[in-house]
Amino acid sequence: MNSKDKKKELRKITAAGVSIMTVALLFSSIFSGNKVERTTLWAKPFEVHDSIAAIDETHIEIENDDTALAGEFEKAEAGFVFDREKMPENYVVIPKQDSEDGLAMISDEYNYRTVYLDIRDKSKNFYSTSSVVRYNKSEKFTGEPVGQVFPPYLMAFINGEAEPSENDREAYDKYEKENKNQDESPDPVANIKIERKDKDVTRFVLTFNRLYVPELFEDDDNYYISLRRPKDVYKKILVIDLGHGGKDAGTFSGDSKVYEKDTVLKFGLKLKALFDKQDDIKVYYTRLTDTFLYRRTRIDLANGLDADFFLSIHNNNYTVMGSPVDFNAVRGTEIHYNEKIKDTKVSSKQFASLILESICSVLKTKNRGVVEGSGYYVLGHTNMPSALVEIGYLTNKDDLKIIQNNKKMTACAEAVYKAIVQAFKENEE
Repeated sequence: MNSKDKKKELRKITAAGVSIMTVALLFSSIFSGNKVERTTLWAKPFEVHDSIAAIDETHIEIENDDTALAGEFEKAEAGFVFDREKMPENYVVIPKQDSEDGLAMISDEYNYRTVYLDIRDKSKNFYSTSSVVRYNKSEKFTGEPVGQVFPPYLMAFINGEAEPSENDREAYDKYEKENKNQDESPDPVANIKIERKDKDVTRFVLTFNRLYVPELFEDDDNYYISLRRPKDVYKKILVIDLGHGGKDAGTFSGDSKVYEKDTVLKFGLKLKALFDKQDDIKVYYTRLTDTFLYRRTRIDLANGLDADFFLSIHNNNYTVMGSPVDFNAVRGTEIHYNEKIKDTKVSSKQFASLILESICSVLKTKNRGVVEGSGYYVLGHTNMPSALVEIGYLTNKDDLKIIQNNKKMTACAEAVYKAIVQAFKENEE
């Protein structure tokens, strides 16, 4: 095929229409990071239809490995001829070197509104910030994005810091105290970093002004990242928040050997296995590894997605300050809900009740009831029906046995899954 003919053919890089879970796991070490869940899309041949296909996102756990792109990449054999009319309002264009052979991968670290684009290229001096051309409708943006005031956790992430700096905190505190309404820039990209991963790989780190569903295309001249709002892609969106993580261990058992962050993570992975078998509800997880997250990260994800429901998973403890403690005095399952969210078809309280009743029916644990919980940060700041479930008490020997029983936790996950499906069903009626 000559060069002229090749330019007529668009090779689309996407995960749509193929099953990439097995392959993606093989290459999970190619991205560096703090073991945060990402969505990975890459070149695979598939049949392209007449409109932009919805992304089939695959969630994988990322190892903390800084190795470069590895393995064989397959180019899509056919695709769209680039047409602005077929692109969404927001998209990004990055030019190719003449010598590039189309090997590229994109991963979505949605907790931080950030996408990584790794391109295997031939020249380390070819790309710069000016290479990233952004579009919003007919408006074009080049060069450095206009500065925004980011939440401290996001500024720390952008700067590669484990903790927000005092300057970042002070700037954001000042911004919030002055009650400024930051104008949302029409430029979809809020920050650009370019890194050289090795002699053959350039990484673009693009942080967006909002949460998007990214999709990567290529032709002989450019890479294109289409950016659609989650609700334009997914009819039903659920956020599952696995409490604590990393340096935040949460509560612990009476003997201090079992930590809440670990029990919650194991349970969350069971839930994920169930939701992965269906394609009706799109689920975003705040974490799928032992990763620390600030509280604000969790609620910004849910609100930024305009999720239909938010569920935070926890385990409980019983302590009495200043007096002897009978750790086994209190046990059972309880759930808290956001009283402020009422004007929805399925209220927070109804959502919480469905989950509590379903759990207690399978675990036969003590039902401690549905409790108003808007005082909890993640409930009081979410804009959708939300609940926080305490499955059991790590300080109670009977509850602890249940929580550590793999078979019972599998049944509990199935109960929560069914309750959530029922909540979505009632939300449609």
